[in-house]
Amino acid sequence: MSATNGRLALTRAEVCESVGISESTLRRVIQSGDLVERRLGSKRLIRVADLEAWLDSLPESGRTS
Repeated sequence: MSATNGRLALTRAEVCESVGISESTLRRVIQSGDLVERRLGSKRLIRVADLEAWLDSLPESGRTS
C-alpha cells in the first residue's frame, strides 16, 4: 500500500484518507469487529496488514466481463 510510506500502522484519520471512507464508516467497521484497532497510550492505531486483510475480505464489485 503506497499511501503508507512503509509505515506499519495508521491513525483513524490516515486510514480514512487512504481508503476514501468517512470516520463514521470506519468506526462502524471497527465496532463490528471486522477491523481491529490497537491502542498505544491514547493513540488509536490500525495495522496496515489488518487494513489490507479487511480490504481483501470485501466483496468484489458486481461487474461482469
